[in-house]
Amino acid sequence: MDEALAIHARFSALPGSEQIATLFAIAGLQWWLRRTRPRYVAEWGTGIGTLTDVILSSQPLCFVWSYEPDERFIEAAKENVRMGIDRIQWLDRPWPEIRYWPGLFDMLVIDGSPSRTWIPLNQGAIVFVEGGRRDQRRQLEKRFGTVRRWCRAEWKPKDRSKGFHIYLLDPLPWHQMWFAMVRFREWMVDLRARWRGEPIGKRQHE
Repeated sequence: MDEALAIHARFSALPGSEQIATLFAIAGLQWWLRRTRPRYVAEWGTGIGTLTDVILSSQPLCFVWSYEPDERFIEAAKENVRMGIDRIQWLDRPWPEIRYWPGLFDMLVIDGSPSRTWIPLNQGAIVFVEGGRRDQRRQLEKRFGTVRRWCRAEWKPKDRSKGFHIYLLDPLPWHQMWFAMVRFREWMVDLRARWRGEPIGKRQHE
């Protein structure tokens, strides 16, 4: 958690930090990266490089393809990312126009505006969605459809503010049971918060 705090504090002090990932999302992404150890990671929405820095610092053996349509953010991210700069491809065009990706990705990190672009995902791949991003999730689920088996769960902090979603492709039965338990737990905690009149899933000042 100390490392997540340091990353969040550093990026919060940088220009363009108004919409960076929350501390909870940063810590969550770190946990999933270290648990699953993806080799090839696609990132949709570089921003000023917050989650890019998390990916590269948390998984020293991975390679990242990061897309950001705003060239100003790409230049900022190049300055802000401190580790593994030689393991990233900075992309300013959507995926269909790109020909130098490795094939199938082990992880997709979504922290940007909606797109109909489809990123090819490996068996057992993880999709990390920062925040709610209902449009992106609807597109994901429509593309997965019945072609790929998948399960999903949302993790939120104790104050029930903005959290993150995880999609796991080709889950085993115990994965499905685990995610179902998480969904039930989060639903119960949300229910208690609603009874107290607390907002659910809203970004709060950090």
